[in-house]
Amino acid sequence: MKDFLMFHGYSSNTEFGYLCQELSHRGYRVDRVDETNVGTFTYDDRYKYVVVCWHDQLPDYFYVEKTINNLKGYDKLALYDDTDWEHVMGSSVKYDLVFKREYVIGRSYTSMCPIVPMPKTAKIYHPEENKKVWDVCCLLGGSDEHTPNRLKRRAQVIDLLKQKAKTNWLLSYDVPMSHADYRKAIYSSKICINAYGNGWDTIRFWEILSMGSCLLTPKIKTVIDPPFSKGAILECSEDYSDMIQIIEEALTNSSWIEIAKRGRDNFLMYHTIANRADVFIKNMIKGNP
Repeated sequence: MKDFLMFHGYSSNTEFGYLCQELSHRGYRVDRVDETNVGTFTYDDRYKYVVVCWHDQLPDYFYVEKTINNLKGYDKLALYDDTDWEHVMGSSVKYDLVFKREYVIGRSYTSMCPIVPMPKTAKIYHPEENKKVWDVCCLLGGSDEHTPNRLKRRAQVIDLLKQKAKTNWLLSYDVPMSHADYRKAIYSSKICINAYGNGWDTIRFWEILSMGSCLLTPKIKTVIDPPFSKGAILECSEDYSDMIQIIEEALTNSSWIEIAKRGRDNFLMYHTIANRADVFIKNMIKGNP
């Protein structure tokens, strides 16, 4: 009998994929089903734990639910909600646990819905390798974005930066960039703007923190666990009206240095792949031998 049967919509390395790898590295026996082998994978009759990951790209859930119902048994069944939806979609399968990466502020959740720390990057970078030569960095793609709110935010921040940006600010809009150049830009900047995205579920957010730069982001309306300590990131208003003032103050009094340090310390202490695996294992295996 193997430990985990994991259903996922992506075969590429995503945060759920990294979790599967971390479980295997810790000695757990993991079977992973994704779009490359769904429908052809040969299952064991019984697993200790079965986990279904919901994302924007979903596996074949009719097949998944049929497979789960045909298993001879399992100790615990969990839904791993990696969507932007506030509520999980309905299912004919009864789940013992629902993992969510973040909570909506003001909504109550039960102990059956634990938060799993959800970093978007598995790599821990070493900021001491680069000097900070830029005061501010803002790298924006997304001209092909179709979400109205994101398009509005994108236009707001670009207009503001075009009017107010200083000489020593690195700004790039829709310019093709290698990942090496992207990393160098963040490494080399004191303050990096995470202009828009899905709050905590934005890869720039975690890369900026890991690379030791000070993160500036519009105020986030969701909560993660554990929350970031006070002074670990810079937050501006959703319309960016106070963004330039916040940047100038942080540069003038050099508070960006301590904020960047606190942000990276929080990332390393609570929000790495290993941290997420710890929380996941504690909740999945709690009460089981």
